[in-house]
Amino acid sequence: TDPMPRPVGYVRVTFEAEKGLKLTEQKAYYVKKNAGITLGNKDLVKPKYSEDTGYKFKEWDKEDSLEIEVTDIVVTAKATKLDNVIPEKDDKGNKNDKPEGYKEVNFVVKSGDETKGSIDGVAKFYVNPNEYVTINPPEAKPNTGYEFGSWSPDATIPTNYKADTTITASFN
Repeated sequence: TDPMPRPVGYVRVTFEAEKGLKLTEQKAYYVKKNAGITLGNKDLVKPKYSEDTGYKFKEWDKEDSLEIEVTDIVVTAKATKLDNVIPEKDDKGNKNDKPEGYKEVNFVVKSGDETKGSIDGVAKFYVNPNEYVTINPPEAKPNTGYEFGSWSPDATIPTNYKADTTITASFN
């Protein structure tokens, strides 16, 4: 079926989305030229959208106050690219939300090594499963008489975390 032909004296308002967002419905409107109608008009309902993993909806690129005059308008959904690695807590100790689709990487002390040392710092990270990432592990603190061995696996090697992962500190 062909879309409705453009009525004489009308402009077309259409919608699209940037990379990271997908419109889940198609909407287009014909609006009478120079009729004092703005994009925020209740009859111009913006389409719904979905967010790809690693992206968040930011805003529409045109203000609702924009008056529709004589030219066609394309309104674009703008996306914010999220960091590929997000610590569970920010610098101030506030909890960050786990983005939709991200995997958890937890740093722990190897079972049986708890008396040999501890870890200090952020021990949980949210990672984008579609990207290769490196993670700065928390500080491994050996107790007196022991030394830090290694992290297994090594989070400083670029890795694609497709599932929740535990990275273990061992002490010798």
